[in-house]
Amino acid sequence: MFQRIAGSLVLILLLATAAASAGTIRGVSGLIEIPSADSLAANSIEAGVHFIDGKPAMSISAGLASRLEVGLNTDPKDTDLNVTMKGVVLVETRENPGMAIGYDSGSLYFVLSKAFSGVRGHIGFGNGRYGGVFGGISVPLNPVTVAPRGQVRPTTLLLLEHNGRTLSAGVRLGLSANLKANLAILDLNKAVIGLTWSTQL
Repeated sequence: MFQRIAGSLVLILLLATAAASAGTIRGVSGLIEIPSADSLAANSIEAGVHFIDGKPAMSISAGLASRLEVGLNTDPKDTDLNVTMKGVVLVETRENPGMAIGYDSGSLYFVLSKAFSGVRGHIGFGNGRYGGVFGGISVPLNPVTVAPRGQVRPTTLLLLEHNGRTLSAGVRLGLSANLKANLAILDLNKAVIGLTWSTQL
């Protein structure tokens, strides 16, 4: 029953939108709103759209080089075109966290990410939209897609974050290697529906 409902929702999303969406609702690699210490692969592009309480927010990001991504996005509150940039200073290893610094539409931030026994934690601080200290966790519920022939069981990532002001929760469904659906409750009172599409150049 759940698979049919989820499949129907994904079909509606695919039919209703021609674009797709990057990692966060602002197009930065990360969770729902907060960034992680990851970046797009070199020579890759992610483009997308999210609907936040019915209002669209679009983004496009590119991996300019190894560990460096840049992007453009729109905000559902206005029609301004915003710029994002992020560089990974340290890549996450088994022993050490990943570290990144970034710029997002006038706000600067620093973030660390580290996996611990299947749960990946993210913590950082910044000014402006990041409101001081922010953090979150991402948990893979089924990291590998195994299904009988003809059935689709998307990989699923559970997301929980605090952006420095409010709490948000969501889920990211990996529909294919290039397409992801994002469903979330932003600030625990705004519905978010979006798609992520990526490709390697």
